[in-house]
Amino acid sequence: MKITRIVAISDTHGAYKPIEQMFSKFKADVYVHCGDGYREADLFRKSGEFHPLVFVRGNCDVGCPEPTERELDIDGKKIYITHGHRHYVKSGMSDLYDLAERKGYAAVFFGHTHSPVCSYFKGTWFLNPGSAGMPYDDKPKAAVLDITDTGVFGFLTELN
Repeated sequence: MKITRIVAISDTHGAYKPIEQMFSKFKADVYVHCGDGYREADLFRKSGEFHPLVFVRGNCDVGCPEPTERELDIDGKKIYITHGHRHYVKSGMSDLYDLAERKGYAAVFFGHTHSPVCSYFKGTWFLNPGSAGMPYDDKPKAAVLDITDTGVFGFLTELN
């Protein structure tokens, strides 16, 4: 069975180690950073190690040239990536729920709240790994999405 894996972290806020941990712990087809960590993500890109890293700009990524959202098509599944601040995720998920339903997303990756989320609502996975740099529970996490022949499955796991 073919599995396409997407692994995401978010909100590293200057911490380089969570990015290294993501690449060393997980073998993925696509790596994602959901914002607020442009400086360390850019340093990693320039380090010479090759890992495809999709990045979106967060509210703390001042001067970052990256977009605030991205839409990917992976194995025929639409994936949306955002930091979340422009969708007011600290006040609730309704904006992302509406967007996902309207656009037909299989999964939505986001950050900003620093609180992990892994939920399935109306056919869409909503995945927020929480803050990898300043986790509320001192346990940095990654969000993982597996796309298989039988479906799409999301979960959270600790980075270390």
